[in-house]
Amino acid sequence: IHVDGTFVANFSDESMYLFTVNGQKLADMNLEEQLYSMIICQQSERLITGGEKGLAKIWTLHDLSLDCTVDVSTYGAITSLVLTPLDTSQTAQYLCVGSSNGSLSIVYKSL
Repeated sequence: IHVDGTFVANFSDESMYLFTVNGQKLADMNLEEQLYSMIICQQSERLITGGEKGLAKIWTLHDLSLDCTVDVSTYGAITSLVLTPLDTSQTAQYLCVGSSNGSLSIVYKSL
């Protein structure tokens, strides 16, 4: 759940929905893959997903539009995603991507 009260639900039919806490549907889409990990970035209103295709996708939270794709499919499906905490002294934030073959990929964005 994001601090603004929205949340994202992923279903077994490979669909993803964005809802308010009151149950109002704001957006939906067909992902064409099974997701294994999903995180909401509290500071930036972004959603990060990863699944069977080995693509970490960064979405705009308010309408589920795709912002960026990071391809780590060489290492298999994405099984976990972790975003490092952000504070005012940092100059970068890191995304750690765990893959099904045991690899850990680290992606960063300079702020």
